[in-house]
Amino acid sequence: MKLTVTISARDFELTPAISEMIEKKVEKLDKFVGESATVTWICKKEGQEFQSDVHLLNRGHNYHAHALDHNLYHTFDLVIDKLKEQLQRHHF
Repeated sequence: MKLTVTISARDFELTPAISEMIEKKVEKLDKFVGESATVTWICKKEGQEFQSDVHLLNRGHNYHAHALDHNLYHTFDLVIDKLKEQLQRHHF
């Protein structure tokens, strides 16, 4: 994987299974990024909903995606889709 990934959680426990799932999702971005790309992924629980906020720094460009859903894992798919769309628009 080309990406350096930092994952954190707020208001719930970040389990190894959640971290592993996020890392697998991030691998889908590999073909769009350079060697030194970094991802900061923050998961939050707000009431009954989960939120994923992801920042990606790639080749001097910042990308951001945000998703809110009752299902934490669904937020992963939503933010990855948003980031892929942004990267495809700006792919070199």
